[in-house]
Amino acid sequence: KSSSKIKNEKYLKEKVDPVLTPMIKSVSKKRPENPLNYMIEFLKDKYKIVEYEASEQEKQEILSLKKEIIDLKDKLEAKKKEEVSEESEDDEEDEYDSQKPKKKYSLKPRVAVSAEAHGDWNKETEYKPINNPKTVEQKKSLLERLNKIFMFQNLRKKSKEIIINAMKEEIVTKETMVIRQGDDGNELYIVDDGQLLCYIQDKDTGEQQLIKEYGPGDLFGELALLYNAPRAATIISKTNCTLWSLDRATFTAIIKNAALKQRERHEAFLKSVNIFKTLGEYELMTLAEVLLPIEYKKGEYIITEGEEGEIFYLLEKGKAQATRTISPGLPPKIVMHYGRGDYFGEV
Repeated sequence: KSSSKIKNEKYLKEKVDPVLTPMIKSVSKKRPENPLNYMIEFLKDKYKIVEYEASEQEKQEILSLKKEIIDLKDKLEAKKKEEVSEESEDDEEDEYDSQKPKKKYSLKPRVAVSAEAHGDWNKETEYKPINNPKTVEQKKSLLERLNKIFMFQNLRKKSKEIIINAMKEEIVTKETMVIRQGDDGNELYIVDDGQLLCYIQDKDTGEQQLIKEYGPGDLFGELALLYNAPRAATIISKTNCTLWSLDRATFTAIIKNAALKQRERHEAFLKSVNIFKTLGEYELMTLAEVLLPIEYKKGEYIITEGEEGEIFYLLEKGKAQATRTISPGLPPKIVMHYGRGDYFGEV
């Protein structure tokens, strides 16, 4: 592990955590209606911060930087999609088993939540596979799309075939509202061609905020199906688009139960990590989607000093330690210990 990484991790633990921990405890105790404003005031009072009013020019520069960050994030996601490994032919019964990744692999990076109830008024029926005709090329293209999306990657070959057969082609013209925030949802979508814009309405101002742009290969609309919740965002086509939709019945029968259990487990763990405790429900759902479980045996190396780092690790279970070679020819020395909720590999 490089010297700069060790220093950065030590800095975060010694300098950043002492600032965040008391603030988070205070927020949890007070439970303010507007936690963001409360945290800002908390830091001002505790550290006697003098408020600075930015000039109009500085405000414009900040807005420009925010847009640039979003663009860079989207480019990073696009790059990660290209590094996805080929489809596994594993026929094990558990469709969402833990996987140990190769050195390079994709981490595809997106309310009230309730489980779907069944009773006399909402009877659970036996699922009957749907078959919407497609060409061989369309099926091949869809399989490639599924293999690059976290939710579908680890499904068995037969399950993927059922999903592909059930998918329906949707032709959307420019400036069409595909889904509206707050509406009920019965389909998820995969973008085959075109661009779409994702907006979330600000609770305080009511303004629509652009948070993401979707392109070929991207998935959206899955949260409403996964959590039986209203649509979390509004999606409007920026160009003419070709989409593939998947119905709720197929999603529930093939994917939902296994995916929901895994995502809920990930969310519960993320809430226990200090750096994520200020995230909202939507952000936690999105972050939980990209987590991949990796298991290591005692004594096995997770990161090797000097190698190129591409993965950010969160320790969910067990203990780990960081060692560093201080002097050539001498055994490495332990410089850091890690437990549940700790993280490394971020620098």
